[in-house]
Amino acid sequence: MKQMMKRVINLVLAILANIWYRFPSRKITLIGITGSNCREATALYSHAILLQTSKNVGLITPSKQTIISVHIPDHLKVNSDVPNPFKLQRLLRELVYRGCKYGILTVSAESLHEKRLWGCNFTVTVLTNYNHQSGYFDSNEQHLHAKSKLFTKTPLVVLNKDDPSYSFLSRLTQGKRITYGIKNEAQIKAAKIQNGSWGSFFYYTNKESVWKNQLSIDRSIKLQDKNLDVVPCALAAIGIAAALNIPEFRIKKGLESV
Repeated sequence: MKQMMKRVINLVLAILANIWYRFPSRKITLIGITGSNCREATALYSHAILLQTSKNVGLITPSKQTIISVHIPDHLKVNSDVPNPFKLQRLLRELVYRGCKYGILTVSAESLHEKRLWGCNFTVTVLTNYNHQSGYFDSNEQHLHAKSKLFTKTPLVVLNKDDPSYSFLSRLTQGKRITYGIKNEAQIKAAKIQNGSWGSFFYYTNKESVWKNQLSIDRSIKLQDKNLDVVPCALAAIGIAAALNIPEFRIKKGLESV
């Protein structure tokens, strides 16, 4: 009963906030990233790639919030895991006001379940991975169902082919689907993975010509982070870039800059 009341209250707040701030997410390309791990690293890699195409990028994660690479003032910051709907829509309106072309937002299952993101018009949504770790939900099924709400109506969806949730989420998506992975066959797949004191290295494939009207280029990526756990995060960011048809040379430059 308590959770139901919270959902109703947040839904009303989100509706009022969208009306008050004139549905700001409709004015930008909004990217939503969810997952039990890796979502913040994916957001940072995506931010670095998008900065190669436009300086007008907004980033909203738990640890870093910027508009056009300038830190957001404290009075505008939101808790990106469970945002107050009015503060979130005000911040999205600020992105529009500052001329942002892209907005990147990390998304939690709790905020989806509580209707805090109602009215957010996502162009691209991404799943990094799924692990049931939250004490907020009673079961794995309830947790995964909450996450799935991010993907049902989005025109561009990026999914992890290696994750056990892939089969369930892929059945729900109605938009164009782009897959990535390391173990299983995917449109964007990493190979020749290695690391050392210099960082991490991998090569990715472009199966089924994910990019439109682009010639083959050097698809080797050398990341500054030597932890191989970041490779799936980089692949997810490549998937976002592919969904937006970002040129591959800009992807390489962006990923290798952080």
